[in-house]
Amino acid sequence: MGESRRTRSFSLLVIALFVAACSANGDNAAQSAPSPEASTTTAVPDSGTSSPPGSATTTTTASAAARVASGKGMVAVAAGAYTVGSDQPGTEAVRTKTVTINRFNIDVYEITNAEYRRFVDAEGAISPRGWTRGRVPDGKENHPVVGVDWEWAQAYCISLSKRLPTDAEWESAARGPDARVYPWGNTAGAVDLDTPGSRPVGSATANVSPAGVHDTVGSAWEWVDEPYDPVAAGNNVRRGGEFGRVRIGAAFRQVVAPTNEAVVVETGFRCAADTVDPSLEAGVFSSEHPRPAAPPTTIVGVPAAGLHTLLRADSFEDPRSGWIDQSDPKSRSSDYFIGYHAPGWYHVEASQAHVQVMSLAGLSFDNVAVEAKVYVDKTNDVPGGRYRYGIVFRADGRLVKPATGVIGPDRPHDFYAFAISPRDGSWQLLHADSLPYRVVAQGKLTVPIVVTDATKPDTLRVEARRSDFRFFVNGVEVGRYDAQGSHPSGDVGMFTETIDETKAHVHFDSILVTRLD
Repeated sequence: MGESRRTRSFSLLVIALFVAACSANGDNAAQSAPSPEASTTTAVPDSGTSSPPGSATTTTTASAAARVASGKGMVAVAAGAYTVGSDQPGTEAVRTKTVTINRFNIDVYEITNAEYRRFVDAEGAISPRGWTRGRVPDGKENHPVVGVDWEWAQAYCISLSKRLPTDAEWESAARGPDARVYPWGNTAGAVDLDTPGSRPVGSATANVSPAGVHDTVGSAWEWVDEPYDPVAAGNNVRRGGEFGRVRIGAAFRQVVAPTNEAVVVETGFRCAADTVDPSLEAGVFSSEHPRPAAPPTTIVGVPAAGLHTLLRADSFEDPRSGWIDQSDPKSRSSDYFIGYHAPGWYHVEASQAHVQVMSLAGLSFDNVAVEAKVYVDKTNDVPGGRYRYGIVFRADGRLVKPATGVIGPDRPHDFYAFAISPRDGSWQLLHADSLPYRVVAQGKLTVPIVVTDATKPDTLRVEARRSDFRFFVNGVEVGRYDAQGSHPSGDVGMFTETIDETKAHVHFDSILVTRLD
């Protein structure tokens, strides 16, 4: 690589060490209420769809149903038939179907940090993840609360004689009787929600549904109850998407495990009720609610005792598992972005052309196999733009300052990276024993790669046994290299690099490190 390439290259490295697990311990008038009966949701597939017939009946929790909720801060959603789901490919939504719901009431806004703080103080609830020493983040009192377990969200609602909205109720309240794609209509860009990070509830004034419900899309994820399409036992549904992401609109939903820490840390909620009285004082908690157990603090990815050949296994479902996390927009660089992505990915993004970024485990291994499942979530599709991604291994030596003209923090003195280049169907072995790094081996891929399908991630594997390196893609060996005794041990991790492409956002689904004889 020439001098111009050297001066334009970025070498961006973040070393992530294992850390100890921790768990941070205006009103709208309501409509007149219906008779106090349980809300029932029946799903009927539209003709021509492939959705299986089925029905779901929502029975309000007894303790909540026995009392009337305050209607302040809630709006009524009319009974009737509503269209839910989407037939657009790749939307992660259920196929379009019709649901029939009874009239119900729903909170205008998501529950805020300040509101949940009152619940913690009054009822001894567990503080949400992300609150340091149980304190609301400064300046975010009126932002949506996130980091609340599904069970504690339900407990909060029950303590106010409410409940979580059902899956069908939430989507009907967000899309309205005309089944609009977004709460405000059918054009994604009509409301500017492109800025990452939370914002005060109701501050995006145009982000409102026909029923008068605010912030259902492009704000916090929200827990719901009673899926209108079957889900695996033990799973729950969340709605709405993450801060600043419009995605596919109000039909977008995720089926997740409620114990998935990467999910919990970014999920909030709002409440619903069948019967309300607008004259009752709002926010009066009752102690008649469930008291869920404290969440587990086991770090995902640390091998159990006795598994001598397993050195590291991580499916990225717990952001306490030790990799660096830049989910907070304030911690992101304009050149790169790394961090956990719920429900079970770790993303490594190079955000400009000629950027190399990696995240390392902070450990040292000798004879190991490193296997990662990976797919490409997003690029800028620059014509002819090249990029590559893969596995870092044998990262070794002292941290050194980048050479003159290379932008970035300290990096290892030496490392190898096995990478694939999807645009030209090739693989490379990079050796960074000097700046710029060298391509010491390469070849054409001899096996098909999927690249962009989250449901079918490609599997990359490196076997580094003494000086013998072997490289596999989707179970097929694609190349070998003799390192001739070059540093016999070092760290492992994940790697993304842009060359001509101006953005490569790559999702790692899992990483597995095992010892070789």
